[in-house]
Amino acid sequence: MSPRQPTPKPALPGSTHTVDGAATPAALNAIHLIGRVATAPTERVLPSGDVIVTFRLVVARPIPRSTVRASTDGAGAERPRRPSVDTFEIACWTRLARRSATRLSVDCVAEITGSLRRRFFRTPGGPQSRYEIEAESVRLVAKP
Repeated sequence: MSPRQPTPKPALPGSTHTVDGAATPAALNAIHLIGRVATAPTERVLPSGDVIVTFRLVVARPIPRSTVRASTDGAGAERPRRPSVDTFEIACWTRLARRSATRLSVDCVAEITGSLRRRFFRTPGGPQSRYEIEAESVRLVAKP
């Protein structure tokens, strides 16, 4: 008969748990993106008085291993898959992130680190929400 293992307790936010002998975070909301700036950064003052800089970042997805697919025209010909992209709305709330973002231009390559946030706000049509990347740091990687 083997000794009884203790029941693990639920992890609290910010705490760690052990996986294969290594301490790992119990919860993690971290994003690291490198992509092309698709819209010029714009600074806005919200009704609350907060200043925010927003822009759109386009990140290419890796082409899947299966790079060939059947034609949709019924001819049976195969053609290579087109690469796909993801588009992210980036919001810069801190002074440093806002200053770095305003130096970006369309088509430059930028590196963003931050976290995923769901922001709630009011509109004439009623309450709304949106997901966006809240940038902690913004870095220019390459100019167009």
